[in-house]
Amino acid sequence: MSNQVKGHEYECAISIVAKGTIGEFTTAVRTAQVSGNNYNTVAEIKPTPTPTPTVEAKKTQSIQNWNLKSELSLALQRAAFVINATSGLPVSVASNTQEFCLASGREVIPIKVGRCVLTASQSGNSEYLAAENRILVLDVVLGKKVTITCTKGKLVKKVTGIKPVCPSGYKVKR
Repeated sequence: MSNQVKGHEYECAISIVAKGTIGEFTTAVRTAQVSGNNYNTVAEIKPTPTPTPTVEAKKTQSIQNWNLKSELSLALQRAAFVINATSGLPVSVASNTQEFCLASGREVIPIKVGRCVLTASQSGNSEYLAAENRILVLDVVLGKKVTITCTKGKLVKKVTGIKPVCPSGYKVKR
């Protein structure tokens, strides 16, 4: 913009305000002293852009504390385990080999002799990234024969086997 009045000098200042949420702007603001058809720059101001807000990075987490051994006896009805995420968020466990074992809550249930593969996962939330999955491989083995005592009222029966089960109507005596 040029403002001239013949024979007079005057200063003018131009102010530019740029608003936005992303990126930088490079517009310069100049003040000038005008004399006739000439002007001299008095100052040049390059605005400093307002920093864009940063998004806080999510925290990392890991899965830890499997407390199962590498062998799981078929003689066991189920084996309890403990597993945690460093974030304190709940960990899900699933069996990849359901023909050999099942995962239910915090227990693994052996089905038959073979290789049991369990996967633990934690998907994260608004504060934590997903944890890297953890794999646990267990060998389901025959194990030793065990004897259980079954009762039905006053009747008592002892059952021996690798994975003994009480007859119909009987309950395991604890």
